[in-house]
Amino acid sequence: VRTTCQNNMSEQHVRTTCQNTYTSRSKVSVIINYHNELLSLLLRSVYTVLASMSSHNLQELILIDDGSDLIAYKDLTEVEPLMKQLAVPVKFYRFKKNRGLIYCRRFGCLQATGDTVLILDSHVEVKPGFLEPLLRVVDGNYKAIAAPIFDFWDTFRDLYSSYDDGLGFDRYMSWLGIESPKDGKNFKTPAILGGAFVAKKKFLEEIDYFGNCMEGWGFENIELGLKTWMCDGEVLYVPCSRVLHFAAKRRPMFHGDRIRPAHMWHNQGIILKSYFPNEAYEDVNRAHKIDTDLERCVETIESNKELLRKNKCSKDFSWLRRNLMPKVESYDSETTIAHTLTTGAKCVTMERSTV
Repeated sequence: VRTTCQNNMSEQHVRTTCQNTYTSRSKVSVIINYHNELLSLLLRSVYTVLASMSSHNLQELILIDDGSDLIAYKDLTEVEPLMKQLAVPVKFYRFKKNRGLIYCRRFGCLQATGDTVLILDSHVEVKPGFLEPLLRVVDGNYKAIAAPIFDFWDTFRDLYSSYDDGLGFDRYMSWLGIESPKDGKNFKTPAILGGAFVAKKKFLEEIDYFGNCMEGWGFENIELGLKTWMCDGEVLYVPCSRVLHFAAKRRPMFHGDRIRPAHMWHNQGIILKSYFPNEAYEDVNRAHKIDTDLERCVETIESNKELLRKNKCSKDFSWLRRNLMPKVESYDSETTIAHTLTTGAKCVTMERSTV
């Protein structure tokens, strides 16, 4: 696949791949959904991922327009005709209204016919060799979630940075950087950033995909990490795989999503009782009126209970904290949800509000 928008990456990004000779037989469904995305970034994401994949691995491209405003973003009407010109299997869907990131990703997984799914943000760029290290992980363990290291390009300030640590979270489901070894080997992490990862469809089916009832981005990755580790899977960052992520103006996190994973698992009395004191939960609940908001999610909570029983999920939140976040301190109700993920001399700042 060749296109004029497929430019060379920053020289800093040249180091993104390792030498590897791994050949996978997996059939991969690539899933990308977007809403009011810049056409140039969307096409960069699509074309570079297709150009970087071996033809024997590509099952299909699933592209979902999540209710984009085709008046304000008129050039997005060009997407479907352009996809029809590709010499690869493409499934294109356009929703009449915005359904949300997680709805789209779940929908895409349900349409996927490959045994493996690659889920990507719509504003990334990859190089040949990024996929094979991820496939090696999930081919070896179908219960694994494998994610690349993220390099970030802030196009507004022309700043380049990387995030190569693990991703943890506190009892308010706020992101926390977890220092990782810098030896180039794959390492375990409680959660991932969520903008790019590979998983076996069979395992995603077993854990019921992503967090139902969520409306935005930023906390589904925690839900995914929780369910994966609880159900005897593993979540790994793979340093030999890297993805360049372009910072774009985006809608803020929906903070109701922050507590949904905690509410669901807390209600079951399995994970969070040892780490999420009732009084702290009540503080957050009052602030966000989560109980009222979650009335429509009762079926999801019950399905999560059944999920744990069916898969004989034996681990709990205390196990996760002891084994993957031993240096994470307990946080009181005054915790400020603002963290800077330090990456050497540079950093990526992720702003949050104070609970």
